[in-house]
Amino acid sequence: MQPDNKSKIAIKQLIILVGAFAVFLLALSVTVVILLNINKKLVKEVNDAVNSSKLYSAADAIKYFKGKELIKGLNSDTYIQQNNPQAIINYKDTKYSYSVNTLTDNSVLFSAKNGKLDDTKTIQSQANEFMKQKGFKVDGYNPSSINDTDYVTYSNNNTICQLSDSQPPTKEGSSSFHIMSCVDKAAITNEYKKIEDLLTIYKASEKVPSFNQIDRFENKEGNIAYDILSFDENDQHHKLLFASVDNIWEYLGDLGIGDPQYANAKYIITPEIKTKISDPKYGIFISSNLQ
Repeated sequence: MQPDNKSKIAIKQLIILVGAFAVFLLALSVTVVILLNINKKLVKEVNDAVNSSKLYSAADAIKYFKGKELIKGLNSDTYIQQNNPQAIINYKDTKYSYSVNTLTDNSVLFSAKNGKLDDTKTIQSQANEFMKQKGFKVDGYNPSSINDTDYVTYSNNNTICQLSDSQPPTKEGSSSFHIMSCVDKAAITNEYKKIEDLLTIYKASEKVPSFNQIDRFENKEGNIAYDILSFDENDQHHKLLFASVDNIWEYLGDLGIGDPQYANAKYIITPEIKTKISDPKYGIFISSNLQ
């Protein structure tokens, strides 16, 4: 028996409804996928924004390198990890014409197990991405004059971090290494202030040579202290000696230049400087430490 016209119309309407519902489901599925992707993107952007807004201190920033293996190349199969070795961060504040070295214990050292690796570019790339996620800027790459390394500097408003990487070792028995170190900017600011205060004293009697980098060594016992500012000017290696009693500072002389006959293993102690460091007010503290 052939279906009548009404039945045919009903079947067509059903087909149309089923088709429309299928299209609706397809559109809904596409919409859900799009919304999920948008949500993932928003979550990532929020997380990135949160990380960027966190101004990690040096101690906080270095924790990430001491915990889980977040830098893929610095894994326990390839590297031995050592926490808190004393490290030096070399940094130049744009306010000054020279860079300073600041000591920090906020550091972690990775030494290659097999001795020699050539993975510096890989580690730097992985570290750069990780530090950006934590809200740090990549300030640039520099060769270090401290040892045979290259280093990358990262910064936020509170903290400076540096990743130092050894060049492929050439000496027998030497090992590849990477060391991440962080220091609070306040410590760098304080280092500049101490150096500038000493240079002000020096300027009162001497002309300050030009230099690009300076290092300050300090030693103290009770109310007696001495600092040595070391820097290079052309072929001369200056080592300016300052001393204080009760924080009253004076310049005593340059331990880096003078007649070689007065040199010991560390310094050139001319008769003039020897007289000054032997002043009774310093006791034997300075003279014994410089010999």
